[in-house]
Amino acid sequence: MAALNFPPDPNDGQSFTASNNITYVYTTNKWTSIGAIVDSDPDDGFKVDVGDTAPLNPAIGNLWYNTNRGVMYVWYQDQDQSGTEGQWTDVRPPS
Repeated sequence: MAALNFPPDPNDGQSFTASNNITYVYTTNKWTSIGAIVDSDPDDGFKVDVGDTAPLNPAIGNLWYNTNRGVMYVWYQDQDQSGTEGQWTDVRPPS
């Protein structure tokens, strides 16, 4: 198994995709895996944001890794919502 070579002197919120195709985010002095990000069509609008505040104007299916909470969210709209209505939904399974 090859070693993962993380960037030296990272900043909080910095992301890094390693040779194993797993994306990591640096927060509070450690690297945390947010999973494999695979996108076969870069023009399809698929997007992953990393930061401490939710991104503005998300599209359905966009992902956001909240660096303050260490949680991944997906932008979701209920059937009765339209336009800019929707919510960031925690992708973790219920405990």
